Amino acid sequence: MTFSPKIPPRLFHVGQDGEIELQDCGSVHLAPNQQVTFQAEGQTQTAFDVTRKDFGYYACNSLNGTLPRQGLRPALCKNTDHALLYLLLVEAGKEPEFLHYLAQTGMVLIAWMDSLSDEALAALSKNQA
Repeated sequence: MTFSPKIPPRLFHVGQDGEIELQDCGSVHLAPNQQVTFQAEGQTQTAFDVTRKDFGYYACNSLNGTLPRQGLRPALCKNTDHALLYLLLVEAGKEPEFLHYLAQTGMVLIAWMDSLSDEALAALSKNQA
């Protein structure tokens, strides 16, 4: 694993009106079967992993197992302007802040991925045949 920092970070704006400034701080380069864990500064419990495989990536931990145990709720969301799909990881207990963010950015919650019903999972599985 190598980390290539961007010094200074690349700044850019996102959001419906470009009101959110992000900082691109660098890149992590992984070989197959290497993993990195991301944690919020000052937190030890809330975390998620990204694992490089020879076919691509495990982009995060199991949606209905490890993520919830680590204090995160996976949410499938859609940007209403461009119909783009996003998987967002919400810290448990911060759902009100998350819903406020969605309203501010023109996004909608499609489903909490940690609590899909058996019927919803069966319907999704049928689409793969």
